[in-house]
Amino acid sequence: MRLNRKLHLTLLKIALVILVFLFCLQWLIPALGLYSLKNWYGEQGEGYELEVGDWQFSPWRGLVELNDVTFRYAEQTSSFNQMHLNIAMLGLVEHKLVIEEATFDGLVLSVTQGEQGFELLGLSSKALLAQEKSNQTLATSDNQNNEASNTQDTNSAPWVFEVHKIELNNHSLSFNHVSLDAAIEVRHIQIKGTNQFEDLALNSEFIVKSLHSQSPKIAINDPVLVKINGLVTHLLENPVWQGEVILENMKLVTPWLPDSGFKRLTLSGMTFSSEKQLLSALNIEELYIEEDLLALKQYHAQDIAFSANTLSTGLHEWSGLTATLKLNKDGGLEHLTLDDKVDENQTELEKTKKDSAKMQEKVEPFKLLISEVRQKPEQSALIKILNPHVNPKLNIGISVSQLQVKNLNNQQENIQLSIEAKADEYSHISLNADVTTRDKINGDVTLKIDQFDLIPLNGYVAKSIGYHVDQGQLNLDAQVNIKQGKLSGKGQLVIRNSYLEPENQATMDRISKQISMPIETALSLIKDDNNNMKMSIPIKGDINAPDFGLDDLISQLSQKALTSATLHYIQQAIFPYGLLMSVAGYVGDELFSISLTPITLNDSKFDEKQEAYLVKVVSLMQDKESLQLRVCAQVSNSEKLDDWHELALDRAKLVKRFLVDQDNTLSSRIVLCEPKVGKITQIRMGF
Repeated sequence: MRLNRKLHLTLLKIALVILVFLFCLQWLIPALGLYSLKNWYGEQGEGYELEVGDWQFSPWRGLVELNDVTFRYAEQTSSFNQMHLNIAMLGLVEHKLVIEEATFDGLVLSVTQGEQGFELLGLSSKALLAQEKSNQTLATSDNQNNEASNTQDTNSAPWVFEVHKIELNNHSLSFNHVSLDAAIEVRHIQIKGTNQFEDLALNSEFIVKSLHSQSPKIAINDPVLVKINGLVTHLLENPVWQGEVILENMKLVTPWLPDSGFKRLTLSGMTFSSEKQLLSALNIEELYIEEDLLALKQYHAQDIAFSANTLSTGLHEWSGLTATLKLNKDGGLEHLTLDDKVDENQTELEKTKKDSAKMQEKVEPFKLLISEVRQKPEQSALIKILNPHVNPKLNIGISVSQLQVKNLNNQQENIQLSIEAKADEYSHISLNADVTTRDKINGDVTLKIDQFDLIPLNGYVAKSIGYHVDQGQLNLDAQVNIKQGKLSGKGQLVIRNSYLEPENQATMDRISKQISMPIETALSLIKDDNNNMKMSIPIKGDINAPDFGLDDLISQLSQKALTSATLHYIQQAIFPYGLLMSVAGYVGDELFSISLTPITLNDSKFDEKQEAYLVKVVSLMQDKESLQLRVCAQVSNSEKLDDWHELALDRAKLVKRFLVDQDNTLSSRIVLCEPKVGKITQIRMGF
């Protein structure tokens, strides 16, 4: 019994010694490790110091924990509240490093990129890499000496690394670079790994507190909430990401746009790999560009697929669109000003574009395929058009009841565009187009406008022809063909119940010269008894021209309309006995604004056809009392006799006499002009 008792006491003492040794070892190993780490960090620079408030190490449970860790360097500090690791210790025997759980809380860290590479905790990546290379050089000889003994280790089983769960909470990170500054607050990031590091489930939420890029200047001044959730599979071989991304409260400042942003952006059903990039749905809520430039209540796009040379999507749909189009002094859209820095980089940008164009010549061209873009049915959009550069200012609202684009692409296939809108309760605007956009625009466009009130366009009317609209209603039916960006077509314009008042005499004189007749004459010719004007407008121009603005378009159309309508009216008035010759501005003839068919006399008499023709001229002058007729005789060089001047003047008087015999009130409106010598003998007439 005594022997057994002594043995028990001896064994107990031995166990206590071993236990004390193990506890000392448990404390000593991490203590020595921390001591070495502190010394190493202190050697990195003056004032470098590592502080650890508390730590725990339990090899039996595989627990490593550090609390209240602070790095001090260069009058800066970085810190974290806690790092907690649970390692499966038994797996180490089988060459498995299995991190069952890793938790990292309260990190405050600043990262800077400069000439020394990345710098964090006061340490530069360039210096660390140099130190690592030095250590590898020193170890090379030892490795060569022990090559034989290491052969057996080399042939042993490879290590396997698994992460079951990683969780990061409440981190504050900042990044500084010469061209980019960013500050991020990590609320939480949770990563769960399975299948020997093959699959990772990610659940994260963080806040981008600020972001400023210098070239180009892009800034996020208000916090943006970012959520990224999903699963990464086949991480080591062929990674595939499946999940969703959510951004909330985005307020962005860029050199290309004024202040812009959205309440929420959701990218759902994402699948990204080296072979394919798919997105089942994109949703944007409360998108805006500046306060009143553009706003969207909701935008939705689905079935988005991207490959090396193709971007294809399904339906794009939106609701709650409001937009304000501000026009510049030339009638085009007001250009958005770019930052000075962007201008400095313009040369580099152009070079990049040229390099990209050269690359595209060598590879298959990029394809864009969008099945349909439309406004949600039974939803209306409001588009305001403003121009402060006309008097009175343009301020008109267009309510769009339907907007639809089908088969939007950059290939040869046709794109169908359909728009239905109105400017007030009674007007109607319809635009339909069938075009292609490959290389240059080609196709057909139809525009119909019905019962459009002209009063809102008064500033343009006054600027175009010098008249003010007291009342009037516009109807337009235009058919336009576009070939290689060039417009050709005709528009039938009807202005009903119109009353125009002279407003700007200088503009009236200028337009009169451009249309080669007094504008009062042109307007009086095309108005009927009910103050309606019908005009056929030839439409020409280059849709790719930079000056293709509303001002330029209205000016051209108004002048062409007045000229064309005036010529058409006179031609119809004297048809079929006389045909319109030309407008003075087109032939360089300053005698007449409008030239009529000349008359050739035989034996100083008119034949029946000439008399009927002159009767038509009388009827035209009776209908339009503002017309002044000029009668000018001309003789050929071969008939230029001694008394040619008197004979020619007699022939002109013969025409006036016939006209006055039909209506003696016309006498004061018919003027004879100085006879001239020309190629042939004839009597010329014109207004």
